[in-house]
Amino acid sequence: MGKLGFCRKWIDLIMRSVSTVSYSVLINGKPGSNFYPRRGIEVGDTLSPYLFILCAEGLSSVLNQSDRRGCTRGVTVARNGTRVNHLLFADDCILFVRAKAEEWVKIQELLLKYEKDSSQFLNKEKTAVFSNTNARLEEKKKIMELGEIWEKLGRPKGRGGLGFQYLESFNSALLAKQGWRFLQNPRSLVPKIFKEKYYRSCSLLEAKLGHRPSYIWRSVWGALELLQEGLRWRVGNGRSIRIWRHKWLPTPSSFCVQAPISALDARARVSELISNGEWDVELIKSIFRQEEVEQICSIPISKSNADDRLIWGCTKTRLFIVKSAYQLDMSRKEAVKGENSERIEGDKRWITDNSKCPICKVDEETVSHALWSCPAAADVWVESIKVTQKWKSDETNLLVFWEKMMERASREELEEIVMVMRSIWRDVRWSRPKELSVKANWDAAIDKKERKVGIGVVISDEEGEILVAAGEHMRYAIDAVIAESFALRKAMEVCRDFNFNNVLFEGDAQNIVNAVNAETKDMTRYGSVIEDVKCLLKGREKWSVRFIYREANKASHVLAREALQFQSKIVWIEDAPDCIRSIIVKEKSCSENIVQ
Repeated sequence: MGKLGFCRKWIDLIMRSVSTVSYSVLINGKPGSNFYPRRGIEVGDTLSPYLFILCAEGLSSVLNQSDRRGCTRGVTVARNGTRVNHLLFADDCILFVRAKAEEWVKIQELLLKYEKDSSQFLNKEKTAVFSNTNARLEEKKKIMELGEIWEKLGRPKGRGGLGFQYLESFNSALLAKQGWRFLQNPRSLVPKIFKEKYYRSCSLLEAKLGHRPSYIWRSVWGALELLQEGLRWRVGNGRSIRIWRHKWLPTPSSFCVQAPISALDARARVSELISNGEWDVELIKSIFRQEEVEQICSIPISKSNADDRLIWGCTKTRLFIVKSAYQLDMSRKEAVKGENSERIEGDKRWITDNSKCPICKVDEETVSHALWSCPAAADVWVESIKVTQKWKSDETNLLVFWEKMMERASREELEEIVMVMRSIWRDVRWSRPKELSVKANWDAAIDKKERKVGIGVVISDEEGEILVAAGEHMRYAIDAVIAESFALRKAMEVCRDFNFNNVLFEGDAQNIVNAVNAETKDMTRYGSVIEDVKCLLKGREKWSVRFIYREANKASHVLAREALQFQSKIVWIEDAPDCIRSIIVKEKSCSENIVQ
């Protein structure tokens, strides 16, 4: 600030404002003790943007001084015109230098100096570096030789790079997004015009460049290879997917069928492997290898004749994101260059003035006391798990207590112990549905060793009495999320068959509940099942789906585990299976005063 012309008094005033700032936190509605941040004021402080302007002015001075000394040179729009070496936009900056190795090294030195002096750091994840078409190849090679700068520049920082973005790959990702929009909205104006012009008799992914194409079409067409690399088919009715050509298997390498063409034609569709809304297992076994049989039969298919859908395989949501396409393009370029595929991949619940347990009001409330030692918690353990009933209740160290549990209990018992702990901590319990309505609880269980899924559905009335309980098991499906989607669909099918008009569906699969309640289309692997569920909900205004914790979903959870042993579908009407009878009695008594 002194070099910018500010007087000493002003500088001292600003520094006192920065160095003397303090903060406090509200605890139980009251401000706590003041503390002082080591790095001065935080983002959002009214003084912060003005200090940023001063820092940016410092960067401008450094860059302009370098230009005056001839170390770097900006660019001109006209011959012998004014040179521009940088442009500032709010908190963004564009730097201009000649495509020479010495200038590249100098600009790096200037940025490092600025970072050191201002304590502001370049966000390399949001930085792009590019050269124009007039840059000489010899200069580019020199820059590449300077520590392989261009080779490593665009790699993520976690893989030894600097996190810069290659403009070429970023541009390809943006163009691939336009292709994705063409696929997802084929009836909108622009895709319709392009189809009529360039690919009237085929799909976008099969289109040719054509004769004298426009610049826009040439650009989009050039990105189709990248788009196809990341696309996968999600099976609906199977009519649009070719068995031996398209990517539709969950195999993490090729995503394509590897078995040779045998019983069916080379152009056969996946729909030929489906019979009455189910996989034709015998036909599939006669054509494919055992590994592919299990993969195919584990894929959920629609019962409502939903269309097949192209999804983006590089994100969890299966929706196209430019960042994922950029990373895919960078990976493809590295693979071409022969690079390896290595990838680097307080003790109290709340603060109060009184530290005594609010339930027993005797001992201090710690985590161990709340979950184990408190008499109220002990009552829960007595009624829950037999393996813990004879254990001592005076353990004060939760970590030591957990280590003892791991030594004494099996894996299944440990899972039950964790559920009980969470129910004590949250005080979560099942509640009755509202008057003149029913509640359908649903859950799924998986046996990965036997490669099968159990489904449990428990439907209760406003008094907590069982109206219907249903359990069945399915083969091959071993993905937990897909299994949960099957369970919800089954619960709705049961309610539809029994003509229940006012139903609240509760399950402990948050992602399934969110997908069903979302207005957007679900592009995940289980999206065809979600579409089935939405079809069942359509026109039934008094049906709703809600998430609950596992502790409030015990009956359907236990029934789902029991269903793994069933030989066929079993339905109980106005009765409960023996495995959940005690749970139903307990939930009914505990929820007498709790109505949804």
